[in-house]
Amino acid sequence: MGSYIILANPKSGNLDEYEKKFLLSGAKGVLNAELFGLDTTSKEDFIECARKAKKKYDCVVVAGGDGTFSDVLNAGPNDCTLAYLPLGTGNAVGSALGYQMSRFKDLAYIAGNIMNSGEQSIDTILCETSHQSMIGLMTGVGIDADVIQRSQALRESGMNSLNSYVVGSLMSVFGGFRRPTISLEIDDKAGAISDLATLMVTKHPFIGYGLKANPSANLTSGYLHAIAMTSGVPGIAWSLGTAKFGGNRVGTHYLAERINVTCSDPLPIHVEGSFFTSSPEVSFLIQPESVRVRY
Repeated sequence: MGSYIILANPKSGNLDEYEKKFLLSGAKGVLNAELFGLDTTSKEDFIECARKAKKKYDCVVVAGGDGTFSDVLNAGPNDCTLAYLPLGTGNAVGSALGYQMSRFKDLAYIAGNIMNSGEQSIDTILCETSHQSMIGLMTGVGIDADVIQRSQALRESGMNSLNSYVVGSLMSVFGGFRRPTISLEIDDKAGAISDLATLMVTKHPFIGYGLKANPSANLTSGYLHAIAMTSGVPGIAWSLGTAKFGGNRVGTHYLAERINVTCSDPLPIHVEGSFFTSSPEVSFLIQPESVRVRY
């Protein structure tokens, strides 16, 4: 296959640097790879490290969470091959690539899968507003993006990941998020959705922790897989319950190459489980076979 590098995010997940080095030691041996990234001190430093790695190595093995994988995806052109070692919190990318949650801590085992697998080209999503753009595998607007924005602010104030998500969810559900009416353009068909809770636009089924929120989504289909939910708190709770046991069965599904969303007020938008921006207009566009991945 050529040269590998393991690029690890020091800020992903809830493990300290010593624990990450210990978990990654077996993967380093399997891949005969150097370990970089743990000494970066900011997101900007990490992204610059990713840019350099993508230019120098044949395969960049991303060790972190979904946000880390997104950072590397968006760090310059994707001419090299990527792979993934789950060291985040929800690790939706790990589930999407077929790694069982019970094996997430066995990084040497996953590294063996990477070493022995072939390359496959997967689709990505271009998430674009009037002032910025980003690519990812899991995107969306609505209450989930609002919760992410609130929980990120709480983490920055010193709260741990789990507590920040719980508190952010409560803040959003009980009065913080007002469900909007949106105009929706699905390829060449126009429509509207009233009292939107969330619109998920994804390339794989998972939102983290093995939850299948969008069961029909597929990394290689050549289409966006979207699901809109308008139910309140009981409906969202039911959707999460079914997502855990076989796959979410709530919401309206769409299959498209392009989805445009407009609203009278700015909508919170997330990419890969990280808050992206707020905007009254956002477009999602399929990028077929745009990234090579080993898994």
